[in-house]
Amino acid sequence: MLFNSSNTSKEPSSIDRFFWTTGSRALGRYSTGAGAMYIVGAVQLATALIFLGISFATHKITFVLPTIFGLVGMLLLGVGYFYNRMQKAAGTSEIRLTAQARKLMYKIGAHIGWQDQAAYWGGSYSRNSWWSNLMGVKTASQVLNEGTGKILEDGCFEYNRLCGLQKLAKEKQRGNAALLNQVRAAAEEGIIGLLNQVALMEETPESRLAIQSQAIQQVSKLRELATRFEQSLVQPETITDRLSSTTIMDNLLEQMRHESQARVELEEFDLNEKA
Repeated sequence: MLFNSSNTSKEPSSIDRFFWTTGSRALGRYSTGAGAMYIVGAVQLATALIFLGISFATHKITFVLPTIFGLVGMLLLGVGYFYNRMQKAAGTSEIRLTAQARKLMYKIGAHIGWQDQAAYWGGSYSRNSWWSNLMGVKTASQVLNEGTGKILEDGCFEYNRLCGLQKLAKEKQRGNAALLNQVRAAAEEGIIGLLNQVALMEETPESRLAIQSQAIQQVSKLRELATRFEQSLVQPETITDRLSSTTIMDNLLEQMRHESQARVELEEFDLNEKA
């Protein structure tokens, strides 16, 4: 039995929104990175040595190909090293997607499409169009089992929530960069771990009971992180927050409040003098 597998689903799920906004980038970011650059760089250097050996063996000494491959290899190794340093400085999670999780992401992405679906929902194929009413809308829930679909839906909801809160924090200039990096890294770590667990349950449903409690706990951690982060954003502004505000409207309103208060105090002073 599929989770919410009705062909007439009208609303995109949190899983759908996760894939449309993050999915393709997430697959590359979580599964590759510096490691891929190290591997390709090492292959390039090995190729340079092979060409150099062939050059000496044939007595046709040429350093063009060995130099090109060698330089490319060293460049990739250097880029991979600095990329790895930058990722660690930004607090990026070291957890990676498993083979099962990548397979599941490809499965879902192929079903609903990787691209941003804003045009799909708002354009000629809108959710209220005759075509969508007739054929239904493809959602991730249609290719997931009932239990795993519900768990992944809850997890993606909290991850999407955290992404929105991070954008809000940047707009409101609340929280320092280090805190935002930690929140982002924690959110990524949570969703990667959840994808790994859900993929294992999808591939081997016999092990579902053993993994389900861990997956639910992972969702609970994402929810707690989102709730606590949200609470930190809705707290009253501190003096530091006010001083860091540099918008024209805030400055103008503050100036007008002071002028209004000064006029009131001046009028009271004049009344007291006349009395």
